[in-house]
Amino acid sequence: MGKILLLLLIATLQNNAGPIDPNYPPLFAKVIDIAEDDILNIRERPDHKSKKVGTQVPDAWMGVERCKRIKTSVWCKVYQIAQNVYSEDFNPGWVNARYLKPENSGYVLIDGKGNCNYALRCKAGLCEVVTEYVQNENGDIIDLNITSIKRETLKGESNFGAMCREEECDGYCTSGNYIEDYLQRKKLEQLLGQTPDEALEHVLKFTNSINPMWTEKILSSLHPKKPLIMTKNLRFGGKEDLSFSYSDIKNMGKNRK
Repeated sequence: MGKILLLLLIATLQNNAGPIDPNYPPLFAKVIDIAEDDILNIRERPDHKSKKVGTQVPDAWMGVERCKRIKTSVWCKVYQIAQNVYSEDFNPGWVNARYLKPENSGYVLIDGKGNCNYALRCKAGLCEVVTEYVQNENGDIIDLNITSIKRETLKGESNFGAMCREEECDGYCTSGNYIEDYLQRKKLEQLLGQTPDEALEHVLKFTNSINPMWTEKILSSLHPKKPLIMTKNLRFGGKEDLSFSYSDIKNMGKNRK
């Protein structure tokens, strides 16, 4: 029973990003929907017939400067963030947003200045950015100073680039990992505080140890009155669905295949 429950929860916790709104461009983007042996062309202008100025590989992580709608398509101008070299042929330019997965969490420059500021999320042109944090005697973060900043004043960077001030770069930032750990601890505490269900508590702790990003989505996938729901037939896996019958689930403890 426990294994099936975990598989059901995990299957519903995948993060599917929506389409990019050109009015509110993301800070970052990941190259998607490109075959492993293919490349994404970078164009001089937002037009598939425009001159190719470079290429990028699948799953590459880039910064996004701005986006614009061209007829029925959205195009974004992308750039390489410091120390993240995926393709030696990469140059700043335009790509069709259909090949980009937006992301708004990461290090940012504010008005071109780096101070290891860390963006958490953006909405409607405003981004929540951690500008300061408080640590205890053990070095653990116990509180964050979060400021809402206009997206247009921010530029996505890496932990290397976020240390740069004008033309000088010195070292790299490490606060992002500690900030994410702090936020996940708070989310887990919140989830555990909302349910007295012992089984769910174990599920939350387990999924958090595998992928902390899942914990924030668990509540939305649960029944409002009964925290854990099990149907007699569970299906997942696309074309090669794996099906569990009522008998399979009932005898899961006896027959662990």
